[in-house]
Amino acid sequence: MKCVPHPGKILNYKFMAPRGLNSKDLAKVLQMPPSRIMAIVSSSYPMPINHSTATKLARFFGNQRSYWLHLQNDYDDAQTRMDRSNDKQRHAPDCVILELEVLSMKLKQHLRPRT
Repeated sequence: MKCVPHPGKILNYKFMAPRGLNSKDLAKVLQMPPSRIMAIVSSSYPMPINHSTATKLARFFGNQRSYWLHLQNDYDDAQTRMDRSNDKQRHAPDCVILELEVLSMKLKQHLRPRT
């Protein structure tokens, strides 16, 4: 089974990091409490993306609300499947690989020459 990342990870690494945004910056632009964005991108216990947040993210990043809601739904479905299988260890390597890919992407962005 493929590891499905939480939408907060995708938000953080694919949308915020490339634009140099942190949680406070994004929260200010979206007129949301910074704690909400921080909770969504949290790696420990991420908060789900609801309809209101999905709408604001879509407006700001120029995509569809359904994009964010599908990401959340896919993540929730994957979590349910893992809970039902009661075998989370079996899926751990895929998640570790995903984490390494994300770290690699962050490192490449950090090492990229500034123009």
